[in-house]
Amino acid sequence: MRRPKELLASIATAMICVAAVIPVSSFSASASGIADGTLDNTFGTSGKVTTNIGTQPSIDQALHLAIQSDGKFIIAGDTNIGGSLDFAAVRYNADGTVDTTFGTGGKVTADFANTGDNDYGKSVLIQSDGKILLIGHSEMSGSVDFAAVRFNSNGTLDNTFGNTGKATADIGNSAGDNVVSATLQADGKILIVGSSYVNNEWDFAIARFNTNGTLDNTFATGGKTTTDLGIHDRGNSVAVQTDGKIVLAGYSGTANRNELAVVRYNANGTLDNTFGTGGKVTIANESIEGYSVMLQADGKILVSGRIYSDTTSSFAVVRYNSNGSLDTTFGTGGKVTTDFGNNRSEAMAMTSQADGKIIVAGNVYIGSTYAYAVVRYNTNGGLDTTFGTGGKVTTVFDAISNAVSVALQADGRIIVAGTSGDDFLATRYYSASPVASTVPTSSTTSTSTSTSTTIATTAAPNQTTTQSAPALSVVTGLPLATRPLVAKSALTLGQPLTVSFGGFTPGELVQLVVASTPQVIGSGYANASGFVTLTGALPRNLGAGKHTIALYAPVSKRGFRQPITVTTSQLPATGATNPSDTLLTAMYLVALGAGLLVTRRRLNA
Repeated sequence: MRRPKELLASIATAMICVAAVIPVSSFSASASGIADGTLDNTFGTSGKVTTNIGTQPSIDQALHLAIQSDGKFIIAGDTNIGGSLDFAAVRYNADGTVDTTFGTGGKVTADFANTGDNDYGKSVLIQSDGKILLIGHSEMSGSVDFAAVRFNSNGTLDNTFGNTGKATADIGNSAGDNVVSATLQADGKILIVGSSYVNNEWDFAIARFNTNGTLDNTFATGGKTTTDLGIHDRGNSVAVQTDGKIVLAGYSGTANRNELAVVRYNANGTLDNTFGTGGKVTIANESIEGYSVMLQADGKILVSGRIYSDTTSSFAVVRYNSNGSLDTTFGTGGKVTTDFGNNRSEAMAMTSQADGKIIVAGNVYIGSTYAYAVVRYNTNGGLDTTFGTGGKVTTVFDAISNAVSVALQADGRIIVAGTSGDDFLATRYYSASPVASTVPTSSTTSTSTSTSTTIATTAAPNQTTTQSAPALSVVTGLPLATRPLVAKSALTLGQPLTVSFGGFTPGELVQLVVASTPQVIGSGYANASGFVTLTGALPRNLGAGKHTIALYAPVSKRGFRQPITVTTSQLPATGATNPSDTLLTAMYLVALGAGLLVTRRRLNA
């Protein structure tokens, strides 16, 4: 009886050796010893980058951040040179250095009227073809209008848009139109939102432009609409659901306070009567202002901003169900507040990780200056104590700093954009790339019969989940990815893949496709920044040779592809194909052989 036990013990020892080695090859960034929320010293100078727009000292204000599919990012706002404001933007490489291939030394500006009037840049959008839209409002001959300018990907004006690259719209037929935010629909149309002064008060305002810069006359009345909620209403942030409905969040003024307000429109610009009361929802009797809205894949709506009193204010995050009712599973009665030691603070921007955790960025008043504040929440609204100190990070700079926008890079690191003194400021915080989300409540699982590969997907609301692969001609017609979807173009059968890429509409379904067959090997939904992280494995029935992998969004029809070369070589039993796996397998065989040798010697003793 003893000899079989010794044999089993030796085999177990060999397997323990394998188990001890395997984590080395899968060592994640989260195990690197750098805590999430730490300033990333590999970015700029000690985690921050400041940029002056003009050749001489100028007053620059950053208002929004967007990340391109190739990892470069753009910060947009306005600059005051010579006494008037102009639209301004700077493009950075992923490491925070200024991209000098863009515009002039990495910078562009735009003046609408050329009369010395002010142009206020508020938002930046990146189209799927790489063209860049700067959005805001412009003073022209006594009127303040919605305004947009489009640049080619190299920073030159795109003369195919509007009038020599610029487009404007008078919303309320008055001197007061104020833009705060903008977004792109899946069909490429441009939604611009803010407020318009109508009948001696401010109302929510929204306009939709066609891709050529003209107003879309199929939307509302002549491409624009306003919505009255209270005395003075401010629309601050917009998002588009996968069914095309439009969610606009901000606040509504009463005699005593500003109250959080959300309005939902049908795709044609009419109020959606299935949402709240006549398409409108407000939180009465509480002083809450909404600054940012984000859609979850399960259809729930998140709004962040501030809750305030006469003496102090705190971060506020509110979650609604898809019908406009408060989601009582989130925080306390659907609401979460976060303070920073009774200092004044406000949450200005929001995004989400692939695992559904929520990142909110804003400002906190510490001592006599404003500083950056970043908070990470779990999916139920609780503070994520693995981030910063108890879920919170504050960063004090040399000058008064105001954070206005936040986005995630493909590796999960967090970029917060804003203004420090009179310059654009970008700051990067360390965060390990999380695994895919399990937050959404409804899901479907399908199995590809041709490959026996199980594909788990999460169903978005009002959208039919599909696992049918697009036609080969569709995928091969997609543009080449501006950076590799996978680091190596030489792959082997059964090799697992993880692909992270941006450029999609937040919340839309994205498929990971082997185009040659074609087969879907993974799918999921883009996060609030338009990024998606998908995993899959190359089918074992794929022939050796040249193939194509792609990310494809079946609703918007956008996507990106990359040629790959597939070989049939596999390691015995494991199907391992990369050098680290080869090393692990070799170590496994050595350990197992050593264990058997020891056992044999014991048996012969």
